[in-house]
Amino acid sequence: MKMSKKQLKTLIKECVKEVVFEEGFLSGIISEVVVGLDKTPLVESKKEEPIFKRDPVQFKKKASATRKRLLEAAAKNSYGGADLFEGTTPLTKAQSEGGGTQGALSSVDPRDPGVNIDNIPGANMWKHLIK
Repeated sequence: MKMSKKQLKTLIKECVKEVVFEEGFLSGIISEVVVGLDKTPLVESKKEEPIFKRDPVQFKKKASATRKRLLEAAAKNSYGGADLFEGTTPLTKAQSEGGGTQGALSSVDPRDPGVNIDNIPGANMWKHLIK
C-alpha cells in the first residue's frame, strides 16, 4: 500500500500534536521558560582596560613570567618527566660535520680548558714588545 505525500503530512501533523498536547511536552516547555524568566537579569559590567595598554613594562614582566611557567610545565610533563639527554654531551663541530679530521685540534673537546700558560717564564715579555 502506497501513501501519498499529503497523507504522510497529515499523519506526521497528528503525531506531533499528540506528543505536544496529550503527553505534556508543551506544559514542560512552558514551565522551563517561566523558570528562566524568574532569574535575575543580566547586568552589563564595565570591562577593565587591558594590562598591555595600561602599563607596557608590567605587561612584559607578566608575559615573560607566564612564558617561563609554561616552559617549565611543558618540560616537567614531557616524556613523563624524564630527561632524555641526561649524561650526554653535545657533538663537536668536526663530529657534526661528518667526523673527518680537519685540523690539529679537531679531536679535542671544545669545552676543554686547555693548559694555562700564564706562568711560563718570559711569556709576559711579548706584551711589552707589542706596544
